[in-house]
Amino acid sequence: MEEKTLDLKKLMFLKKVYAKNLCNNIDDSSFTSAYALFVDAIDTHNFTSQQELSDFLCCNKAHTSRMVLKMQLGGLLKPAPKTISLTEKGKCYAKSVRESKCQLMSFLFQNISTNDKQIFVKVLNQILTNANAIDEVRG
Repeated sequence: MEEKTLDLKKLMFLKKVYAKNLCNNIDDSSFTSAYALFVDAIDTHNFTSQQELSDFLCCNKAHTSRMVLKMQLGGLLKPAPKTISLTEKGKCYAKSVRESKCQLMSFLFQNISTNDKQIFVKVLNQILTNANAIDEVRG
């Protein structure tokens, strides 16, 4: 029998698989999946503050501050006061993260038609819009 409701634990399982995949597919074992999330965000967006980065990743500013410091000490981020930008090492790491994400997405979407993918994206975007509305109301 087909399941009629969405179990949110399944979404958390996808997050777990994503994090494990990043850690297993990236050569440098000293970086965790949290580094990958931050590096990927910084590589694809221009952040002028840690608050912008925190908001984008939906995490608290203290966590972001700790990660930025660790990433600077690990040689992934330039210690620049006005923008948050990657070093060459950080850019190489970001490339590995992108490749790992592409491989995972290809694997996850095997045997799923283009039409079903489009429907999935549309439904997921609406769910995210609804979640944002709830978050804004509840502050």
